[in-house]
Amino acid sequence: MLYTKMEQYEKAFEKYTHGLEISKETGNVPFTINTLMSLGELKLKTNEPALAKLYLDEAVALSKEHSLKSNLSDALSYRADYYENVHDYQSALKEFREHISLKDELLNSYNLKQMGELRLKYELDKKEREAEINHLKNVELKETLDKLQHEKNRSERLLLNILPEEVAEELKTTGTAKAKLFKEVTVMFIDIKNFTTISQELTPEMLVAEIDYLFRGFDEITSRYDVEKIKTIGDAYMCAGGLPVPDQKNAEKVLNAAFEILHFIEMLKHERIAQDKAFFEVRIGINTGPVVAGIVGSSKFAYDIWGDTVNTAARMEQTGEVGKINVSGNTYALVKDKFKSEYRGKINAKNKGEIDMYFIAQN
Repeated sequence: MLYTKMEQYEKAFEKYTHGLEISKETGNVPFTINTLMSLGELKLKTNEPALAKLYLDEAVALSKEHSLKSNLSDALSYRADYYENVHDYQSALKEFREHISLKDELLNSYNLKQMGELRLKYELDKKEREAEINHLKNVELKETLDKLQHEKNRSERLLLNILPEEVAEELKTTGTAKAKLFKEVTVMFIDIKNFTTISQELTPEMLVAEIDYLFRGFDEITSRYDVEKIKTIGDAYMCAGGLPVPDQKNAEKVLNAAFEILHFIEMLKHERIAQDKAFFEVRIGINTGPVVAGIVGSSKFAYDIWGDTVNTAARMEQTGEVGKINVSGNTYALVKDKFKSEYRGKINAKNKGEIDMYFIAQN
Protein backbone atom coordinates (compact mmCIF):
# COMPACT_ATOMS: atom_id res chain seq x y z
CA MET A 1 0.00 0.00 0.00
CA LEU A 2 2.86 2.39 0.80
CA TYR A 3 4.59 1.65 -2.50
CA THR A 4 1.29 2.37 -4.27
CA LYS A 5 0.95 5.72 -2.49
CA MET A 6 4.55 6.54 -3.51
CA GLU A 7 3.62 5.51 -7.11
CA GLN A 8 6.30 2.80 -7.11
CA TYR A 9 3.90 0.45 -8.85
CA GLU A 10 6.38 -2.31 -9.76
CA LYS A 11 7.41 -2.66 -6.10
CA ALA A 12 3.78 -2.59 -5.04
CA PHE A 13 2.90 -5.32 -7.55
CA GLU A 14 5.81 -7.46 -6.28
CA LYS A 15 4.70 -7.19 -2.64
CA TYR A 16 1.01 -7.78 -3.41
CA THR A 17 1.88 -10.84 -5.52
CA HIS A 18 4.04 -12.25 -2.74
CA GLY A 19 1.24 -11.66 -0.24
CA LEU A 20 -1.21 -13.39 -2.58
CA GLU A 21 1.00 -16.47 -2.75
CA ILE A 22 1.27 -16.67 1.05
CA SER A 23 -2.47 -16.20 1.57
CA LYS A 24 -3.27 -18.97 -0.91
CA GLU A 25 -0.72 -21.32 0.69
CA THR A 26 -2.15 -20.76 4.17
CA GLY A 27 -5.76 -20.95 2.95
CA ASN A 28 -6.59 -17.45 4.23
CA VAL A 29 -9.53 -16.76 1.90
CA PRO A 30 -10.50 -13.26 3.14
CA PHE A 31 -6.90 -12.07 2.84
CA THR A 32 -6.67 -13.63 -0.62
CA ILE A 33 -9.79 -11.70 -1.70
CA ASN A 34 -8.50 -8.41 -0.27
CA THR A 35 -5.15 -8.85 -2.02
CA LEU A 36 -6.87 -9.62 -5.33
CA MET A 37 -8.89 -6.41 -4.97
CA SER A 38 -5.71 -4.44 -4.26
CA LEU A 39 -4.06 -5.94 -7.34
CA GLY A 40 -7.09 -5.04 -9.43
CA GLU A 41 -6.99 -1.45 -8.15
CA LEU A 42 -3.24 -1.28 -8.84
CA LYS A 43 -3.67 -2.46 -12.43
CA LEU A 44 -6.30 0.24 -12.98
CA LYS A 45 -3.76 2.82 -11.80
CA THR A 46 -1.18 1.45 -14.24
CA ASN A 47 -3.71 1.52 -17.10
CA GLU A 48 -3.99 -2.25 -17.45
CA PRO A 49 -7.77 -2.74 -17.23
CA ALA A 50 -7.77 -6.27 -18.70
CA LEU A 51 -5.48 -7.55 -15.93
CA ALA A 52 -7.43 -5.55 -13.34
CA LYS A 53 -10.64 -7.33 -14.34
CA LEU A 54 -9.00 -10.79 -14.05
CA TYR A 55 -8.03 -10.09 -10.43
CA LEU A 56 -11.39 -8.53 -9.55
CA ASP A 57 -13.37 -11.36 -11.19
CA GLU A 58 -11.41 -13.86 -9.10
CA ALA A 59 -12.12 -11.82 -5.94
CA VAL A 60 -15.88 -11.83 -6.69
CA ALA A 61 -15.87 -15.56 -7.51
CA LEU A 62 -14.02 -16.47 -4.27
CA SER A 63 -16.37 -14.32 -2.19
CA LYS A 64 -19.41 -16.04 -3.69
CA GLU A 65 -17.86 -19.52 -3.37
CA HIS A 66 -17.22 -19.03 0.36
CA SER A 67 -20.41 -16.97 1.01
CA LEU A 68 -18.40 -14.00 2.33
CA LYS A 69 -20.94 -11.23 1.88
CA SER A 70 -18.78 -8.44 3.31
CA ASN A 71 -15.89 -9.32 0.99
CA LEU A 72 -18.31 -9.69 -1.93
CA SER A 73 -19.72 -6.21 -1.27
CA ASP A 74 -16.21 -4.73 -1.38
CA ALA A 75 -15.23 -6.73 -4.49
CA LEU A 76 -18.35 -5.53 -6.34
CA SER A 77 -17.45 -1.93 -5.45
CA TYR A 78 -13.96 -2.39 -6.90
CA ARG A 79 -15.39 -3.99 -10.01
CA ALA A 80 -17.81 -1.08 -10.42
CA ASP A 81 -14.73 1.17 -10.46
CA TYR A 82 -13.28 -1.01 -13.21
CA TYR A 83 -16.40 -0.74 -15.36
CA GLU A 84 -16.45 3.02 -14.83
CA ASN A 85 -12.79 3.14 -15.89
CA VAL A 86 -13.59 1.38 -19.18
CA HIS A 87 -16.71 3.57 -19.67
CA ASP A 88 -19.16 0.67 -19.30
CA TYR A 89 -21.44 2.75 -17.11
CA GLN A 90 -24.44 0.39 -17.24
CA SER A 91 -22.35 -2.47 -15.78
CA ALA A 92 -20.77 -0.06 -13.28
CA LEU A 93 -24.22 0.98 -12.04
CA LYS A 94 -25.33 -2.67 -11.77
CA GLU A 95 -22.24 -3.62 -9.72
CA PHE A 96 -22.58 -0.55 -7.51
CA ARG A 97 -26.26 -1.29 -6.80
CA GLU A 98 -25.39 -4.88 -5.81
CA HIS A 99 -22.62 -3.52 -3.58
CA ILE A 100 -25.02 -1.08 -1.84
CA SER A 101 -27.70 -3.78 -1.49
CA LEU A 102 -25.26 -6.17 0.21
CA LYS A 103 -23.87 -3.40 2.42
CA ASP A 104 -27.40 -2.44 3.44
CA GLU A 105 -28.27 -6.09 4.17
CA LEU A 106 -25.16 -6.54 6.34
CA LEU A 107 -25.73 -3.27 8.17
CA ASN A 108 -29.40 -3.99 8.87
CA SER A 109 -28.59 -7.51 10.06
CA TYR A 110 -26.00 -6.20 12.49
CA ASN A 111 -28.25 -3.36 13.71
CA LEU A 112 -31.18 -5.75 14.29
CA LYS A 113 -28.96 -7.96 16.42
CA GLN A 114 -27.71 -4.94 18.39
CA MET A 115 -31.25 -3.62 18.86
CA GLY A 116 -32.43 -7.04 20.02
CA GLU A 117 -29.76 -7.09 22.69
CA LEU A 118 -30.62 -3.51 23.68
CA ARG A 119 -34.32 -4.33 23.91
CA LEU A 120 -33.59 -7.35 26.12
CA LYS A 121 -31.37 -5.24 28.39
CA TYR A 122 -34.02 -2.52 28.44
CA GLU A 123 -36.75 -4.99 29.51
CA LEU A 124 -34.53 -6.42 32.26
CA ASP A 125 -33.59 -2.94 33.47
CA LYS A 126 -37.24 -1.90 33.32
CA LYS A 127 -38.31 -4.83 35.53
CA GLU A 128 -35.56 -4.04 38.03
CA ARG A 129 -36.62 -0.40 38.15
CA GLU A 130 -40.28 -1.36 38.61
CA ALA A 131 -39.35 -3.64 41.50
CA GLU A 132 -37.39 -0.82 43.14
CA ILE A 133 -40.10 1.75 42.50
CA ASN A 134 -42.70 -0.43 44.21
CA HIS A 135 -40.74 -0.03 47.44
CA LEU A 136 -40.43 3.72 47.24
CA LYS A 137 -42.73 6.22 48.87
CA ASN A 138 -44.81 8.54 46.70
CA VAL A 139 -42.31 11.41 46.99
CA GLU A 140 -39.38 9.14 46.16
CA LEU A 141 -41.32 7.74 43.21
CA LYS A 142 -41.90 11.21 41.75
CA GLU A 143 -38.24 12.15 42.16
CA THR A 144 -37.14 8.95 40.43
CA LEU A 145 -39.51 9.43 37.50
CA ASP A 146 -38.39 13.05 37.12
CA LYS A 147 -34.77 11.94 36.95
CA LEU A 148 -35.59 9.26 34.38
CA GLN A 149 -37.44 11.80 32.25
CA HIS A 150 -34.53 14.20 32.53
CA GLU A 151 -32.08 11.50 31.39
CA LYS A 152 -34.40 10.53 28.53
CA ASN A 153 -34.61 14.16 27.36
CA ARG A 154 -30.84 14.49 27.63
CA SER A 155 -30.31 11.32 25.59
CA GLU A 156 -32.67 12.55 22.89
CA ARG A 157 -30.89 15.90 22.70
CA LEU A 158 -27.56 14.13 22.32
CA LEU A 159 -29.00 11.90 19.58
CA LEU A 160 -30.25 14.96 17.67
CA ASN A 161 -26.75 16.45 17.87
CA ILE A 162 -25.40 13.37 16.10
CA LEU A 163 -28.16 12.51 13.61
CA PRO A 164 -30.72 14.46 11.56
CA GLU A 165 -34.08 14.67 13.32
CA GLU A 166 -35.90 12.47 10.76
CA VAL A 167 -33.21 9.78 10.95
CA ALA A 168 -33.09 9.88 14.75
CA GLU A 169 -36.90 9.49 14.90
CA GLU A 170 -36.77 6.49 12.54
CA LEU A 171 -34.05 4.92 14.70
CA LYS A 172 -36.06 5.42 17.90
CA THR A 173 -39.30 4.17 16.33
CA THR A 174 -38.09 1.12 14.39
CA GLY A 175 -34.71 0.36 15.94
CA THR A 176 -32.94 0.91 12.63
CA ALA A 177 -32.50 3.50 9.89
CA LYS A 178 -32.24 2.23 6.33
CA ALA A 179 -29.79 3.68 3.82
CA LYS A 180 -31.60 5.79 1.21
CA LEU A 181 -30.87 7.01 -2.30
CA PHE A 182 -31.43 10.75 -2.84
CA LYS A 183 -31.65 11.74 -6.51
CA GLU A 184 -30.60 15.38 -6.06
CA VAL A 185 -28.34 16.56 -3.25
CA THR A 186 -25.91 19.49 -3.26
CA VAL A 187 -22.66 18.68 -1.45
CA MET A 188 -20.29 21.40 -0.20
CA PHE A 189 -16.68 21.00 0.92
CA ILE A 190 -14.89 23.82 2.79
CA ASP A 191 -11.13 23.55 3.28
CA ILE A 192 -8.88 25.89 5.29
CA LYS A 193 -5.86 27.27 3.39
CA ASN A 194 -2.40 26.85 4.97
CA PHE A 195 -3.92 25.18 8.03
CA THR A 196 -0.78 23.14 8.72
CA THR A 197 1.48 26.22 8.54
CA ILE A 198 -0.72 28.30 10.84
CA SER A 199 -1.20 25.42 13.27
CA GLN A 200 2.55 25.30 13.89
CA GLU A 201 2.35 28.83 15.30
CA LEU A 202 -0.38 27.94 17.84
CA THR A 203 -0.48 25.88 21.01
CA PRO A 204 -2.74 22.76 20.87
CA GLU A 205 -5.30 24.54 23.07
CA MET A 206 -5.33 27.63 20.84
CA LEU A 207 -5.57 25.50 17.67
CA VAL A 208 -8.58 23.56 18.96
CA ALA A 209 -10.23 26.79 20.09
CA GLU A 210 -9.73 28.36 16.63
CA ILE A 211 -11.14 25.35 14.77
CA ASP A 212 -14.04 25.09 17.22
CA TYR A 213 -14.89 28.77 16.68
CA LEU A 214 -14.82 28.39 12.88
CA PHE A 215 -16.87 25.20 12.75
CA ARG A 216 -19.43 26.51 15.25
CA GLY A 217 -19.87 29.49 12.95
CA PHE A 218 -20.29 27.19 9.94
CA ASP A 219 -22.83 25.09 11.91
CA GLU A 220 -24.90 28.13 12.77
CA ILE A 221 -24.93 29.37 9.17
CA THR A 222 -25.72 26.03 7.50
CA SER A 223 -28.54 25.24 9.95
CA ARG A 224 -30.32 28.48 8.97
CA TYR A 225 -30.38 27.35 5.32
CA ASP A 226 -31.57 23.76 6.03
CA VAL A 227 -28.13 22.44 5.07
CA GLU A 228 -27.15 19.25 6.91
CA LYS A 229 -23.67 19.07 8.42
CA ILE A 230 -22.23 15.65 7.54
CA LYS A 231 -18.81 15.65 9.20
CA THR A 232 -15.49 17.40 9.71
CA ILE A 233 -12.28 15.81 8.42
CA GLY A 234 -9.31 17.50 10.07
CA ASP A 235 -9.47 21.06 8.80
CA ALA A 236 -12.17 20.31 6.22
CA TYR A 237 -15.94 20.78 6.68
CA MET A 238 -18.51 18.79 4.69
CA CYS A 239 -22.25 19.48 4.47
CA ALA A 240 -25.15 18.84 2.08
CA GLY A 241 -28.53 20.29 1.11
CA GLY A 242 -31.53 18.24 0.01
CA LEU A 243 -31.42 15.55 2.71
CA PRO A 244 -32.68 13.86 4.81
CA VAL A 245 -35.76 15.71 3.47
CA PRO A 246 -35.62 16.37 -0.32
CA ASP A 247 -35.66 20.07 -1.19
CA GLN A 248 -36.05 21.49 -4.71
CA LYS A 249 -34.08 24.59 -3.66
CA ASN A 250 -31.17 22.60 -2.22
CA ALA A 251 -28.54 24.05 -4.60
CA GLU A 252 -29.69 27.65 -4.04
CA LYS A 253 -29.72 27.21 -0.26
CA VAL A 254 -26.24 25.67 -0.19
CA LEU A 255 -24.85 28.56 -2.25
CA ASN A 256 -26.48 31.14 0.03
CA ALA A 257 -24.87 29.39 3.00
CA ALA A 258 -21.53 29.41 1.14
CA PHE A 259 -21.73 33.18 0.53
CA GLU A 260 -22.45 33.80 4.21
CA ILE A 261 -19.55 31.56 5.24
CA LEU A 262 -17.19 33.56 2.98
CA HIS A 263 -18.50 36.78 4.57
CA PHE A 264 -17.97 35.29 8.05
CA ILE A 265 -14.37 34.34 7.16
CA GLU A 266 -13.67 37.77 5.63
CA MET A 267 -14.96 39.62 8.72
CA LEU A 268 -12.86 37.38 10.96
CA LYS A 269 -9.82 38.01 8.72
CA HIS A 270 -10.11 41.81 9.14
CA GLU A 271 -10.39 41.41 12.92
CA ARG A 272 -7.27 39.20 13.09
CA ILE A 273 -5.23 41.53 10.85
CA ALA A 274 -6.12 44.46 13.10
CA GLN A 275 -4.93 42.41 16.10
CA ASP A 276 -1.75 41.33 14.23
CA LYS A 277 -2.83 37.70 14.50
CA ALA A 278 -2.78 34.81 12.01
CA PHE A 279 -5.98 34.45 10.01
CA PHE A 280 -7.66 31.69 8.04
CA GLU A 281 -8.89 31.67 4.44
CA VAL A 282 -10.98 28.99 2.76
CA ARG A 283 -11.67 27.28 -0.55
CA ILE A 284 -15.23 26.14 -1.25
CA GLY A 285 -16.28 23.46 -3.74
CA ILE A 286 -19.85 22.43 -4.59
CA ASN A 287 -21.45 19.69 -6.73
CA THR A 288 -25.01 18.43 -7.19
CA GLY A 289 -26.19 14.89 -7.96
CA PRO A 290 -27.41 11.60 -6.46
CA VAL A 291 -26.01 10.22 -3.19
CA VAL A 292 -26.65 7.28 -0.88
CA ALA A 293 -27.11 8.34 2.76
CA GLY A 294 -27.31 6.28 5.93
CA ILE A 295 -25.95 5.49 9.38
CA VAL A 296 -22.55 3.89 9.90
CA GLY A 297 -21.08 2.58 13.11
CA SER A 298 -22.47 0.53 15.98
CA SER A 299 -21.25 2.16 19.21
CA LYS A 300 -20.91 5.71 17.85
CA PHE A 301 -23.50 6.45 15.18
CA ALA A 302 -22.53 8.69 12.25
CA TYR A 303 -24.77 9.88 9.42
CA ASP A 304 -22.75 9.83 6.21
CA ILE A 305 -23.16 10.05 2.42
CA TRP A 306 -21.49 8.20 -0.44
CA GLY A 307 -21.30 8.34 -4.21
CA ASP A 308 -19.55 9.98 -7.13
CA THR A 309 -21.35 13.25 -6.35
CA VAL A 310 -19.38 13.48 -3.08
CA ASN A 311 -16.06 12.74 -4.80
CA THR A 312 -16.71 15.37 -7.46
CA ALA A 313 -17.61 17.98 -4.81
CA ALA A 314 -14.26 17.30 -3.14
CA ARG A 315 -12.53 17.83 -6.50
CA MET A 316 -14.38 21.15 -6.89
CA GLU A 317 -12.83 22.32 -3.62
CA GLN A 318 -9.34 21.03 -4.51
CA THR A 319 -9.34 22.80 -7.90
CA GLY A 320 -10.90 26.01 -6.60
CA GLU A 321 -9.33 29.23 -5.40
CA VAL A 322 -9.16 30.89 -2.00
CA GLY A 323 -12.12 33.13 -1.24
CA LYS A 324 -14.17 31.79 -4.17
CA ILE A 325 -16.98 29.27 -4.69
CA ASN A 326 -16.13 26.71 -7.37
CA VAL A 327 -19.10 24.69 -8.68
CA SER A 328 -19.59 21.93 -11.22
CA GLY A 329 -21.72 22.15 -14.36
CA ASN A 330 -24.43 20.17 -12.54
CA THR A 331 -24.83 22.84 -9.86
CA TYR A 332 -24.45 25.70 -12.33
CA ALA A 333 -27.39 24.41 -14.38
CA LEU A 334 -29.63 24.70 -11.30
CA VAL A 335 -28.59 28.20 -10.18
CA LYS A 336 -27.43 30.00 -13.34
CA ASP A 337 -30.53 32.26 -13.34
CA LYS A 338 -30.12 33.26 -9.68
CA PHE A 339 -26.41 34.11 -9.36
CA LYS A 340 -23.56 35.62 -11.35
CA SER A 341 -21.14 33.10 -12.82
CA GLU A 342 -17.73 32.95 -14.44
CA TYR A 343 -17.07 29.97 -16.69
CA ARG A 344 -13.59 28.58 -16.01
CA GLY A 345 -13.62 26.08 -18.89
CA LYS A 346 -12.99 22.36 -18.67
CA ILE A 347 -10.49 21.74 -15.87
CA ASN A 348 -8.77 18.46 -15.13
CA ALA A 349 -9.81 16.94 -11.80
CA LYS A 350 -7.94 14.04 -10.23
CA ASN A 351 -9.44 10.68 -11.29
CA LYS A 352 -12.33 12.55 -12.98
CA GLY A 353 -10.85 13.94 -16.17
CA GLU A 354 -11.93 17.31 -17.47
CA ILE A 355 -14.98 18.87 -15.81
CA ASP A 356 -16.87 22.10 -16.58
CA MET A 357 -16.29 24.47 -13.66
CA TYR A 358 -17.72 27.87 -12.71
CA PHE A 359 -16.99 30.52 -10.12
CA ILE A 360 -20.28 31.73 -8.61
CA ALA A 361 -20.90 35.17 -7.13
CA GLN A 362 -23.94 36.99 -5.73
CA ASN A 363 -25.95 39.30 -7.99
